[in-house]
Amino acid sequence: MEEKVHPFVSQPCPEKIKIAILDTGVNLPKGCDVVYGDQDIECRSWLTTTEPEGVPFNPFDGNGDTDGHGTHATGLLLDLAPHAAICVARVFQGRNEKQGKEMATATQKRVEQVRKSTFSHPCTPLF
Repeated sequence: MEEKVHPFVSQPCPEKIKIAILDTGVNLPKGCDVVYGDQDIECRSWLTTTEPEGVPFNPFDGNGDTDGHGTHATGLLLDLAPHAAICVARVFQGRNEKQGKEMATATQKRVEQVRKSTFSHPCTPLF
């Protein structure tokens, strides 16, 4: 992977690749803004609102992810795709929030909300 994938994703593209992460949010440690500050990352939460646009949140303030799963996924993308526009959609409080069919139904509803939102970089779903 390091030989083939890293050189590919580390190159700037003529048009930014847009990646949306629907997860538990992102909580980057203090000081990471120096490392990741130049990367294009936008964060919104749909946990406490019915607003179709979600509520913007700061990934560096320590309150963006109480679970850690979304932070891990976002961290991987920030490292592997430094030229991508990353749209973090906080749609779950934790990994065990729902199970099975209930999780699938909730996920589909939230995908639709994120799809209809106006992130600065609209993301086209891959599914």
